[in-house]
Amino acid sequence: MVKFEIPRGSASQTVSIIDSTSMLANFKITDLATPGLPDVNLFATLPAFSFFVTDSSGKRKVLFDLAFRKDPENYSPFLKRTLVKHKWDCTAEKNVKEVIEEHGVSAHDIEAIIWSHPHFDHTGDPSTFPPETNLIVGPGFKKAMLPGYPANLESPILQTDYEYDEPYSPASKREPVFNSIISRRGRNLIEIDFTGKDVFKIGRFPALDYFGDGSFYLLDAPGHAPGHICGLVRTTASGDGNGDTFMFLGGDAIHHAGELRPSEHRPLPQQILPHPLAPVGIDAPAHRKQASIPFCPGDAIEHLQVSRNRVPADKTPFYDPALFIDFDEACETIKKMQEADWRDDIFIMFAHDECSLGVVDMFPKPANHWKEKGWAEKTRWRFLKDLGGAVYKDSVQRDHIAFS
Repeated sequence: MVKFEIPRGSASQTVSIIDSTSMLANFKITDLATPGLPDVNLFATLPAFSFFVTDSSGKRKVLFDLAFRKDPENYSPFLKRTLVKHKWDCTAEKNVKEVIEEHGVSAHDIEAIIWSHPHFDHTGDPSTFPPETNLIVGPGFKKAMLPGYPANLESPILQTDYEYDEPYSPASKREPVFNSIISRRGRNLIEIDFTGKDVFKIGRFPALDYFGDGSFYLLDAPGHAPGHICGLVRTTASGDGNGDTFMFLGGDAIHHAGELRPSEHRPLPQQILPHPLAPVGIDAPAHRKQASIPFCPGDAIEHLQVSRNRVPADKTPFYDPALFIDFDEACETIKKMQEADWRDDIFIMFAHDECSLGVVDMFPKPANHWKEKGWAEKTRWRFLKDLGGAVYKDSVQRDHIAFS
């Protein structure tokens, strides 16, 4: 039996899922996940979430990812050309700074922005935050990404995202774990080092304790992009480790839950409730009746998986990652996530988790009570609705008609 061990802790954090107003459309399935599926060409419109984490005192606040910036005309020329080339439709009504301030959280209270990785749908616009707000990035970021535009005309990021200057080593509560550069405006660009003496393991992930009290961990999760990291928030704490719950912030380690599931640790069940095609967020007798009908994957899933050489069918994810800088590392990160997915006390969220829409509460509401509200069960297999006619023909066709 797999062991995804997490150190005991007596402190928990309040975490909220931010509807950043960012949406991605016109993404081909094969841009993000492979192998393709019959009759499934485009992903549904995808969200881009940000996460607000604050300690028990309410004094220390961080943001994990910033989604898009609302003014795409101010992206670097390289990035604008890339978006046009791929015909991706990416929009945001607001910057994350505006979203949090509308709910009474001042940008001046944010001690750090944590980028899961430096892709445009996560970096947002850090320049809207005051220079006292640190920018935290994963290992290898500086070598791979600096300098930004305009110093490097072909960079996808901007100098104004970080504005670094000469190396500087202030008295830091986390040195030598965090290596800082201070900017002309005073912003610290902090690159995490997962090789220092304070590093330990959570499951098989190298980890660091951000607040120093076991409530929020940063995890080394390479493969997708330079410096890709994940987060793990202790959402409830008992002190003795019994009954604790956690939220796993996956960034872009996966883009679709079909890259994570099924697995040997979370096999495809013979029956799934609630039904993946049942509407969510609608409390009406007819919809409650529909949701109570079990979905039986059966032969349709078996045929779909075997035809794509995804065997054993009930323990092999539907997809492999398609967007990566190192395929082997990306797959290994997913395997580590699958070990976390084995635990019923961990709720896995990733940045573009469309299946969570209509199920989870959004900022300013906290997400800490996810287990009591059954979010994991409601979302875990909901992605099966995306797999197209190949799944819902034959023995499941009647279910498909019932939910149309």
